[in-house]
Amino acid sequence: MAFNPGPGVRASRTFRFMALPLLALGLILAATPARAQKDIKAKTAPEEITLQLKWRHQFQFAGYYAAIEKGFYRQAGLKVRLLEAKEGVEPAEVVLGGRAQYGIATSDLVLLRSQGKPVVALAAIYQHSPLVLLTLARQGIETVHDLAGKTLAMEPHAAELLAYLEKEGLQLSDLKIVSHGFDVQALLQGKVTATSAYSTDEPFELKKAGVACRLFSPRSGGIDFYGDTLFTTEQELASHPGRVARFLEATRRGWRYALANSGEIIDLILAEYSKRHTRQHLTFEADRSRKLILPGVVEIGYMNPGRWRHIAEVYAYLKMMPPDFDLSGFIHDPHPKPNLLPLYLILGGALLLSLTVGAVSWRFYKLNRAMAESEEKLKLILDASPLGASLTRYYDGTNIYVNSALAGMYMGRRQDLVGQMANQYYADQKDLAWVIGQLQQKQSVTNHEMEMVRVDGSTVWCQINMVSTWAREERVILTWFNDVSERRRARDRLQYMASHDSLTGLPNRRSFEEFLDNALARAKRQDANGCLLYLDLDGFKQINDRMGHHIGDLLLENAAKRLKDALRKGDFLARLGGDEFAVVIERISDQQSPEEAARRILEVLQAPYELEGKRVAVGVSIGLARFGPEPLDMDRLRKMADSAMYRAKKEGKGRFCRFEDQPELES
Repeated sequence: MAFNPGPGVRASRTFRFMALPLLALGLILAATPARAQKDIKAKTAPEEITLQLKWRHQFQFAGYYAAIEKGFYRQAGLKVRLLEAKEGVEPAEVVLGGRAQYGIATSDLVLLRSQGKPVVALAAIYQHSPLVLLTLARQGIETVHDLAGKTLAMEPHAAELLAYLEKEGLQLSDLKIVSHGFDVQALLQGKVTATSAYSTDEPFELKKAGVACRLFSPRSGGIDFYGDTLFTTEQELASHPGRVARFLEATRRGWRYALANSGEIIDLILAEYSKRHTRQHLTFEADRSRKLILPGVVEIGYMNPGRWRHIAEVYAYLKMMPPDFDLSGFIHDPHPKPNLLPLYLILGGALLLSLTVGAVSWRFYKLNRAMAESEEKLKLILDASPLGASLTRYYDGTNIYVNSALAGMYMGRRQDLVGQMANQYYADQKDLAWVIGQLQQKQSVTNHEMEMVRVDGSTVWCQINMVSTWAREERVILTWFNDVSERRRARDRLQYMASHDSLTGLPNRRSFEEFLDNALARAKRQDANGCLLYLDLDGFKQINDRMGHHIGDLLLENAAKRLKDALRKGDFLARLGGDEFAVVIERISDQQSPEEAARRILEVLQAPYELEGKRVAVGVSIGLARFGPEPLDMDRLRKMADSAMYRAKKEGKGRFCRFEDQPELES
């Protein structure tokens, strides 16, 4: 890690150690905006705020009860009042009307944003929506397709269910959709065939009554919305950013406590909030909620912009909001930095605070120069830090100091790391070159994520903050390292979930459309020819109905594996939903023409399957549509392939048809 030498500046050696805390505090207050100082003072005078719940009191809001009961809000300088939902009153109306500062809503918040409402999503508590379609087992509804022509009770804000039905090929005009009574009586009395419900709630009532039921989740069709989302307004965020941050952090603490101590919180609900549900019902709700909140997988409240974009695309598909709507300003920063001010005051400086909250800047440089701390006392501060820290010579990149936290992060000994070239621990040398360039131009790098190589060759992702400063009468680089590997893994997992089918692991419809759009652009740019294949399994519905969903799912998984083995490495395979698949062949060659690929797919899929001792056989109908460098709209290409596939079904199934063989699209 080589740096250009700079002029030496002799650091002053006169410093009174006891003045360090006072100096640090003075600098913090001087560098803190008046509004933030007001937020700090608010800790001694609790601010009263109101949170509008989405429904009546139950475990669905356990984290907020815990944050109140355990004093997390009080410690954050807040006094929080909870408003139970009233029938016919929307949480968003209450918040936008100024009767509450915060609220809980479904993913249709993005609809309000598209309508010009200044709502801001703060945290998605439920990573997956609990909204499902509920039927009774005795009604004989084996698949969602059996709901065609039936009566459904649908609650407001159930757009994800409507999208699910449409994606599965059901015409909403053929369904009789009636208003929801917010109970299961209409279902039990046979007035409706299916009802919208929460997987965390209504199934318990049926279980208690000894009535078997079936749940149909939009996630099985690639519709994956967030559940309860905490939100506020642009005005609240702009006027009270500190209050928002404190409220969010206390809320996260409340949810972590509630999920780890659900029995205690259930006792609290029954004693202080509501006896509407029994202890057994609340325990059922807690167990189901934990599986949707995913506390062991992602940070409580994590939001993925890609997921919100997917949700917006579904609403646009239903013509409920404009396509390609700009979500700027709608999604709050999902990773607010922790408030470590008390720790930093104890340590006698604002060093960690300024770095971990992204304020590695000239203030820190001036602070370091102004304090003129002795090297030994500076190391005392660095050694006390829970973050990794190092001092590196500017001119040759040699480590001259490494704290214990960084040694543990690198899985090495401090004495072995000192004297080593720092650049050998950076996985991406191009990224490192960019960092060096930033240091040379700005003398600091703020909140930059880089992959670091450990002593044993494994890697860890760190968020680094760097500043060029002075120590030992020479120019050095002070670097702070925060391990964000788990956060990145969680983010990668969520991004994978948003773009892949949960059953087969194949890319989903959203990924397919993105890939196909890019493939058409590449074909035009590279003067290439390709082909789109639409596949639909023959006889799958009968097997699913006769043998059950479990065998149907196993069949789809095995069919997906066979398809992957039958295609070339560069071919793109996706599951569109149900028993429909798509293949994009970007480069047509003599070795694999689309027709040859279709014949091989027919051969591998028509061979019988052995599934848990049962012999199962299905066929497949395939539609082929070619594309080339000439301009072609993606939607038209898909209609061409779909039309050819249905022609193959009409001609007897178990075959493929080319769109070139039919002059026009079939209606």
